[in-house]
Amino acid sequence: GIKSKCRPKTRDPEVNVRVAYDAVHGLFGVLDPVIVGASLGGYIALKYATKYPVRGLLLVAPVRTLEDDLVRFYPNLKAPTYIIYGTKDKVVDQASMEILAKRIPNSKLIIYKDAGHAAYLNQPSRFKKDLIEFYKLATTVKR
Repeated sequence: GIKSKCRPKTRDPEVNVRVAYDAVHGLFGVLDPVIVGASLGGYIALKYATKYPVRGLLLVAPVRTLEDDLVRFYPNLKAPTYIIYGTKDKVVDQASMEILAKRIPNSKLIIYKDAGHAAYLNQPSRFKKDLIEFYKLATTVKR
């Protein structure tokens, strides 16, 4: 397999949020990003959005989303959010994704029938279409 050369290597979500913030602002300056995150990356994207402004969040089966330290911030998230979930996901359950979609204002749950946890790998054409649609929405919405 291909190994990431990203540094620093850490599983600490807070460190990853800071690395993402530094990368985004190093590349784009003051522009608020559209963030795409899958699984643990979705959790990190949500943590990022609770600390810093974003134009949008596209989350693919994010994990740990109903933890109290995140849930209390959800009413404050105003950016458009798409949550993609595959019906054959063995890591997160559909009920959790439905609760997440209800708690985040301006969010939409998109179900990929017969897709697993990495739904974008199982249905890449659909994911590309949803990603492009979402990016257009997130970058044209009035704030």
